Amino acid sequence: MNKIALTIIASIITFGLQAETVDQVIEQARAYLGSEKALKSVNTIQYKGRVIDADGTESGKIFLQFKRPNLQRLELDSASNVETTGVNGFEGWRERIDKENPMRSGVMVLPPTQVQYLIANARENLNFFDGPKTTPGGKIELEGSEKIRGKDGWKVLFQYPGGLTYTRFFDKKTGALIATESGTPNQDAATLPTMVEDGAMEVSGIKFPKEVKTYNGDELVRSVVFDEIKVNDPIDDSIFDFPAIPSRIPTTKP
Repeated sequence: MNKIALTIIASIITFGLQAETVDQVIEQARAYLGSEKALKSVNTIQYKGRVIDADGTESGKIFLQFKRPNLQRLELDSASNVETTGVNGFEGWRERIDKENPMRSGVMVLPPTQVQYLIANARENLNFFDGPKTTPGGKIELEGSEKIRGKDGWKVLFQYPGGLTYTRFFDKKTGALIATESGTPNQDAATLPTMVEDGAMEVSGIKFPKEVKTYNGDELVRSVVFDEIKVNDPIDDSIFDFPAIPSRIPTTKP
């Protein structure tokens, strides 16, 4: 057998082993969260929680909703304004309601790239590490092993069209998620935020984080603490559509 044939066979074998290893890492990570039946049955997820600054001060409340296949709505309620971002699978928008001066309130249409990112983020949350598999052009790659936050982990790259990536580190022993880095094209790797999940809440047979901490390097930037998580409660598709502006802008201060 000639050298070229041997090289081709070796490449095929290597690819097969790598693909199997990637599948095994994802399978272990999903099993840590819950059974395949529980994960695949999820149609909607709703999170209610609080945003806590690095100094421990509560700076706002958060209400985050997802619905299959790729719908997302995020509402951030702070002392000065309510900012809501939504995407309905093909268009996205951001509405800001100024509590002090309603005349400064308004709605903007999000650019296509940001809509694409939000759609990918919705798929990430609803598919439990299988998001790229549900997206044309998406892929998952094993980048090797790495010690992170004192644990031996697998480093896995989740890629979406448009350049959005999530780099995740999974505990080799348990499959638990250790940390996540997200990035977009042309973003300096040194500025990538690192998200670390802490604590657990079990809902409908699935483990969800009680808290998500965001770090810049070793410095804590903020935390989101979840007070309530609901799975498969009905959500009307209309809440993801472009808002009716007059009915959403308050006429008096709260």
